[in-house]
Amino acid sequence: DNTADTAPTSEELVQLSLLTRVIKESLRLFPGIGMVARNVVKEMECGGYTVPTGKMGVILNLLTRVIKESLRLFPGIGMVARNVVKEMECGGYTVPTGATLVVFIFGIHRDPKYWPNPNQFDPDRFLPSASDQRNPNAYLPFSLGPRNCIGYKYAMLYLQTTLSTILKRYRILPGDRVRSVEDIRFEFGMTLRLLPGNDVRLELR
Repeated sequence: DNTADTAPTSEELVQLSLLTRVIKESLRLFPGIGMVARNVVKEMECGGYTVPTGKMGVILNLLTRVIKESLRLFPGIGMVARNVVKEMECGGYTVPTGATLVVFIFGIHRDPKYWPNPNQFDPDRFLPSASDQRNPNAYLPFSLGPRNCIGYKYAMLYLQTTLSTILKRYRILPGDRVRSVEDIRFEFGMTLRLLPGNDVRLELR
């Protein structure tokens, strides 16, 4: 029961944190994102404040690109670790069996080798024409392979549904303190965590 007066679970808090980063980065920091919001609302083609269905989510490819670009700049986790089960060569080094490799997701997502102007917010990086030319291993907000996040499809659907529902009811406007990517204050722990001071304004449509 979503109306019950109970404390949020740890899973709900993680989801809320992820959604907050998406909203702040994709809809508030850059002037052009206001047009993104208007286009998303226009594409939805559903009256009132109806929650989007799975079919509606399919047509929201623009919103999906916005979410993906936000997760590129601010992945939920900054790194993942993997145990080496067989000796291998990596970057000119021999990695022995039993060693632990740490993959720095945050660094890969901002590597200009894969992402031109990596600190710039550009949802069109995820157009098919751009994605087809890029190493697919350069984008891993949910990790990759058989040990990737088991809930990544649910997470994307959750973000699409929640964000599009918010956009149906509110305009998301710049706050007073954060005007660029560099202004966002965060730190890494087990997950990427926003620090106090990041603001956002909502205006009823």
